[in-house]
Amino acid sequence: MRKLSALIVWLFVCAFTSPSAFAWGSEGHRLVAEIAEHYLTPVAQRKVQTLLRAESLYGVAGCPVKTLADAATWPDCLRGFGQTYAHTFAWHFDDIPLCGAPDKTVYCKDGQCLSTQTQRLIGVLADKSAPVKDRLEALKFVAHFIGDAHQPLHATDNDDRGGNEIPVSFFGGASKSMNLHHAWDTDLLVKLIGTDTNPAGTLALQIDDKDIKAWGTGDVNDWLKESHQLAKDVAYADLPSPPACGAKTSKPETVGPRYYNKVKDTVALQIKRAGVRLAKVLNESLR
Repeated sequence: MRKLSALIVWLFVCAFTSPSAFAWGSEGHRLVAEIAEHYLTPVAQRKVQTLLRAESLYGVAGCPVKTLADAATWPDCLRGFGQTYAHTFAWHFDDIPLCGAPDKTVYCKDGQCLSTQTQRLIGVLADKSAPVKDRLEALKFVAHFIGDAHQPLHATDNDDRGGNEIPVSFFGGASKSMNLHHAWDTDLLVKLIGTDTNPAGTLALQIDDKDIKAWGTGDVNDWLKESHQLAKDVAYADLPSPPACGAKTSKPETVGPRYYNKVKDTVALQIKRAGVRLAKVLNESLR
């Protein structure tokens, strides 16, 4: 399990893992926020901007935020502040077991997980009587965590830290930092968007009213269950040698054209769903 000790794990990750070891890389989180902006109501747009203007008073030096896309990457920037924000590390995922019956009292002990904290922070964001500083921080966490909830490997664990311990060879390249989680965070998405100079606009054009209606139901718990199923059915299952329950592997899995062609639609789908659902959350919280 990833929850050994918030501080120990935080420091370990800061020292030894790649920047995208937390969730979608910055590219993914920015895409989610930019897609969401296409679907914000005028009222929500105005209130988002009002909160963002308070960043000059309450922001964290070294992690500048001027736009909603900046806000969506902010929680990962906090890794540079060590113990101060160590308690937020566990908020980036729900370690739902890949196999067996999930027990939330185990994988979300004391409410320290993505689903519970996202629900709490949505409540803070919606509370007009809450201090502006708290609502601004909630906005930044929510913008990020809705994206996290749609990365399948943030909704599952096979005793491998959400795929962090599955080495992969990505299109023939390999390194110590390359693993399945990293591939889903960044590499698959970067390959998907290629040289597109406006990927958010391109993806938004693929979304129709039927999609918005279908994706606009449920809450973060439902979306995590959906992501968990995709982890089982796609992220793990489509590997050349899918791991058994709890099985460790030291041999790199090949993530090449065959795997990419099987999963690329899921990568795009999850980014689009996250953008639409982030807009839904902000529209409902900032009425």
